[in-house]
Amino acid sequence: MADWMTILVIVSIALNIFMLAISIYQLVRRKKSLAYREVSEIPLPERDVGIRNIHLLRMTFMNDGKEDISEKDFIEPITLVFNPQAKVWCASAKDRIPKHIQIPFEYQKGSNTVGVRANLLKPKEWFTTDFIVEEYENYDITARIVDVKKLREYKRLTPPNILSGYFFIFLYICILAYDMITEQMKLTSLLVLSIFVLIIGELIFLIILYPTKRSLGKATKKFTENEIQEAIIQLRNEGIIKPLRSDNSA
Repeated sequence: MADWMTILVIVSIALNIFMLAISIYQLVRRKKSLAYREVSEIPLPERDVGIRNIHLLRMTFMNDGKEDISEKDFIEPITLVFNPQAKVWCASAKDRIPKHIQIPFEYQKGSNTVGVRANLLKPKEWFTTDFIVEEYENYDITARIVDVKKLREYKRLTPPNILSGYFFIFLYICILAYDMITEQMKLTSLLVLSIFVLIIGELIFLIILYPTKRSLGKATKKFTENEIQEAIIQLRNEGIIKPLRSDNSA
């Protein structure tokens, strides 16, 4: 039984090292990359837009690679294609780091397609876009950028081996319990080494990705009540929605 336990511990150490190597390789080889994230999506209040189904959508785009992405790198812009019934009434750049990034849009009011690009995005730089979309249901997002295979959806930054870590933790507990029951404690040193490899792997991964997490964390502000009211006023001023009766009487 002890021989099998020794083999299991050695295998767990080898697998942890292997997955750590894969994680570091993926980080190192990703020279040019662009990530996106849906920050917020909310419908406008029915009391303001009536029966019309109008939504606010906020997206963040970030250079999470190691090389600059210039305007000439955009073979085709970042393109959001909404469901066929959708109508885009407004597209604007909300926030950006740094402030001098230029964010041109390509769209026609009332269409279901929007294109956007940046004149220059250095590593860890980002910008946030807001859209006012009627009959919003879903969207597809694409882009053609030199040396970028596809846009990456930003998700919670967790090491790829974190899920397998739960299995190994369970394995460690079983091994430790076996050693305590048999009073041999022969596997304790290997057990400690395996846990050490797992913890170091997680720390290295998180330290490497911390700048990305910190930068993109600043670009995750949801819509405020003032921003919602500003969108409603904009729609009224452009004649897309009718003023309330109280506005007419005033």
